[in-house]
Formats: sequence, C-alpha cells, structure tokens
Amino acid sequence: MGKYFALIGAALLAACSSEKSGSWLGYVEGESVHVAAPVAGQLASLQAQRGQEISQGQPLFALEQEREKAAVDEGEHRLNQAQSQLDLAQRDLKRQEDMRKQGLSSIQQLDMARTQTETTRARVEEIQAQLDQSRWVLSQKTVTAPAVGVVEDVYYRIGEQVAAGAPVLSLLPPQNRKLRFFVPQAELERVKVGTSVSVHCDGCASDFAATVRFIAPQAEYTPPVIYSDSARQKLVFLVEAWPGESDAGKLKPGQPVEVRLPK
Repeated sequence: MGKYFALIGAALLAACSSEKSGSWLGYVEGESVHVAAPVAGQLASLQAQRGQEISQGQPLFALEQEREKAAVDEGEHRLNQAQSQLDLAQRDLKRQEDMRKQGLSSIQQLDMARTQTETTRARVEEIQAQLDQSRWVLSQKTVTAPAVGVVEDVYYRIGEQVAAGAPVLSLLPPQNRKLRFFVPQAELERVKVGTSVSVHCDGCASDFAATVRFIAPQAEYTPPVIYSDSARQKLVFLVEAWPGESDAGKLKPGQPVEVRLPK
C-alpha cells in the first residue's frame, strides 16, 4: 500500500513538474545481480562486504570443501591405479599379438588380452568422469564476481548453511543502473523507445544523456473519475531510460533525477 501511494505521489509531482518546466521527475533504480553457488554447503569464508566495490573475477565467498577435496584426492588415487592397470594390460596385449604372429599364442589368449585391455580402459574412463565431476563440484564452491560492481547486500553469515542456488550476496554493476520517470499522457507522443533524453541530478557535475528503452503500456496513476479533460491530464506513464556506463556508475539507487528532451 505504501508503494502505491508513493507512486501516486511521484506521478502527481511528475505531472506538476511537467506543466511548470517541461521536465519529468523520476529516480535511479538498480537491477541487482544475485550471486549464488550451484551447489549446497556451509559458508566457510566471505571476502565481500556490503558497500564494497568489487572487480570482475575477484573472490566473493567460499563454501566448505573438505568432502569435495577428499573426493578429488581419492579419485586421483583411483585413476592412477587404474591407469597403471591399463598400461600393464596394453603391454600384455602387445606381447600376445607378437606371440600370435610367431605362432606361440592361441587366438583365445589374444582375445582375452584384448578384452582385458578394453575392460580396463573403460574403467579408466569411468573413474576419469567421476573425477571430473568431483573437480567441478569443488570448483563451484569458490565463487568469484561475474562483473564489476558494488556489493548491495549480503544474505548469509559465515557458518550458516547455504542451499544450492541460494544467493549469498547481491551485486550492482554500473551498467545495471537505470532511470525511471513519469510522463503525462498529453506528452507521451514526444517520447519513444530509442529517444535520447537529458538528465539532471543534484550533485552531478553536469547533465548527461540516457536512452529510453521501455514505456509502460498502462498508466501508473488513474484518478477515480477520468471523464473531464483536467482528470485525463493527470494520467502518467512510467518510462525507463539507460544512461551510458560511465554516467551510470556515478548514480545511486533511489537518487532523484529530472529528465527532459534535449533542446
């Protein structure tokens, strides 16, 4: 309900602003990236804190890895043993082939050597696949930043159990900041998807440009009675525009902005 009244207030302010100065009021909104691990585990370490600026590839957090490391060690040991058995089987097969050429070995002995070699090779491939899976699980328990950004929030503390796919923190990349503003119905024809708008905000060194990417198909605010011309003028539509990445990085979610068409 509070959000509803806030939208009504913003809509009315936008309408009044447009009537007085030809500009539209709005605010900055961020589209967060929720960072999670695809596997479950206890949160063992956390290298990022709320408000921290993060570079791409920087370690963010890690889940406990003891069992996975043990599985990898065991898999490597089993693979070495199986590979040794395969080498032995291949040498025996080569010896049987040579002996068969000399008439010193039967076809049954050669077939047995071939079967043993193929069975051992299949075992090596099976263990290799299991080891690859164990290594993948282990690698997924250490998570790095998918992009440059600021840590918006952290949802878990060290020692807590994290479900597979559950976000541990949220990251806000610069390019994920957008502008949301409200355009009265009477002025909507001036704004199209792809339109460039000029943006002003308090504290910004200078105005900057943004490109409209979305226009709401329905009005954000509809008065109870819309039969008169004055009532229809209160209808406003939500519009979203994206600034360039260099300008977006200077904006803060929730920051008020004033938008107008460039002269």
